[in-house]
Amino acid sequence: WSHNTSTSARSPLDVLNVDLQSNSSYMRMVTNTNRILAGALLHVERYKNTACVNAGRFAYLYGMCRGDAASEPYGMDPVFQQGSSLFDDGSAKEDFYLDEDGLINQFGVPFGFHHHHIDGHGTGYPVMIDVNLAADRAGDWMTYLREGNYLDANVHSFSVELITYNGNFGTFT
Repeated sequence: WSHNTSTSARSPLDVLNVDLQSNSSYMRMVTNTNRILAGALLHVERYKNTACVNAGRFAYLYGMCRGDAASEPYGMDPVFQQGSSLFDDGSAKEDFYLDEDGLINQFGVPFGFHHHHIDGHGTGYPVMIDVNLAADRAGDWMTYLREGNYLDANVHSFSVELITYNGNFGTFT
């Protein structure tokens, strides 16, 4: 998916309907009457991969099956991955991540997403995108999510939540 706002580019994040082309105003709207107040909370729930059981003579077709809910870090921080459009050769991962905390994957790249419990949500991996980001920074976040593999084959639910205010009716939604 892409942060391009043209009609030909469609993304799971297009539901935000955020005008990424304008840096002059930070008033973000959903439809014409609902103002986004705090940004977007993205939340992913994932499964662990596990060996398939009871696959019988067709076990070779399965590879891996879905197990319990995952809580391990996953994805990657594309700032530290060569080939990523966000790669920064001048950044040292040691300045941001401690390897002894299990924050670095087996290839030496920091994980991009970490489990965090939020009341009212299932076990998952939240990302908050601030409403006050300028267009270039919002685009960087979309690129980070895409190149960091936020949505992968192990995702079983993805939600976007917004706090909005409708001035016509004087209600929060």
